[in-house]
Amino acid sequence: MKMKKLLTLSICIALTSSMQAQNDQSPTALFMYGKVTTVEGKQYTGQLRWGKEEAFWFDVYNSSKPENENLKYLSDDELDDLDNREFGKSSRWGINLLPNRFGWEPEHTHTFACQFGEIKSITMRSKARVTLELKDGSIVDLKGGSNDINEDVQVNDADMGLIKIDGDRIDRVDFMPTPSDMVSIFGAPLFGTVHSDEGSYQGYLQWDHDERTGLDILDGDTRDGDIAIKFEMIAEIAKSGRGADVTFRSGKRLFISGSNDCNSGNRGIIVNIPGRGRVDIPWSSFEEMIINEDLPITALGYHDFNDAQRIAGTVQTVQGKALEGTLVFDLDEERDFELLNGMKEDLEFLIPFRAITQIQPVSRRTSLIYLNDGDKILLEGQVDVSERNDGVLIFAKNSNDPEYIAWQDIKSIKLH
Repeated sequence: MKMKKLLTLSICIALTSSMQAQNDQSPTALFMYGKVTTVEGKQYTGQLRWGKEEAFWFDVYNSSKPENENLKYLSDDELDDLDNREFGKSSRWGINLLPNRFGWEPEHTHTFACQFGEIKSITMRSKARVTLELKDGSIVDLKGGSNDINEDVQVNDADMGLIKIDGDRIDRVDFMPTPSDMVSIFGAPLFGTVHSDEGSYQGYLQWDHDERTGLDILDGDTRDGDIAIKFEMIAEIAKSGRGADVTFRSGKRLFISGSNDCNSGNRGIIVNIPGRGRVDIPWSSFEEMIINEDLPITALGYHDFNDAQRIAGTVQTVQGKALEGTLVFDLDEERDFELLNGMKEDLEFLIPFRAITQIQPVSRRTSLIYLNDGDKILLEGQVDVSERNDGVLIFAKNSNDPEYIAWQDIKSIKLH
């Protein structure tokens, strides 16, 4: 195929600069490690994997916030405007007919997402509720929202070997730095480049959202029968018709079809870019994935997630005001490790706020996102970057009484 310019959000620069800042460490530093305590007090310590999916500190833990405490800072009129906009209604008449008619009021609650490396512990409260203690000392109560809640956890205990602990048997998970001499039981991380019709991206790879290590399996059918291939044996996967051409490290090639691993049932290929979040490439846009045989020399470990800060910056309004202080973005995100979500055509981006220097609304559906390496990207469609955004709270220095700015009144947000 014709090679395209590597559009990586300055990935190569980001990877190089972030890794040069760390001490040399094994790629296994990427893998999660910790202690799982059961409801009966039994403890298992070792390499962790969340179900069959999340295995790395940069993987994302998802859930939902059951309530939004920031609503208390808004006036009744501001809340009415939010409610009316949520239902696509004008606030011209000051009446919110739809909620009143059905006896339901919008709650303006939000999803929660952060990388596992930001978490100190997870305590199970019920099958649907957990409490996260973050490494910055914050406590976050969450409810449902994804399969990360009440998920089984695999632990490679040093004394017992690999054990899968049922989610409803877990009381608490405490995360710990990964030992430098640990050998991953799940194989090496997958690292490489994905080419799509919207550009090319380099980083740590997740195939079909799940498979991300060398011992994970690509399933499919060939003309001669079913096949299950370890990813460590694969050099390239290219979309071809209703299936995929797989090139092995040996040089052999096979056309594979018949499973959601290698047809339109594939949920997407995720490229994780340390320091820059991730991009999710749907099958419809996917062209080819090339897996590097050699991994980067160094890797981001648990200790590299220790500098969480409050989001801070200056909000410039369309009326010409400039307000500076700590921010609550979309009445929800408060910490710089939280993630801004947006679409570029069919590609979905999750970018940590600490990687962003400026957010500039461009239209009702789009915002221009400036990154701290000089790149910029126009994102659309999702709540964070469109008129569906609930607006921003600004706490001036030494003030507990914030000012609220509705999204339609924001000209730009410059982050410090």
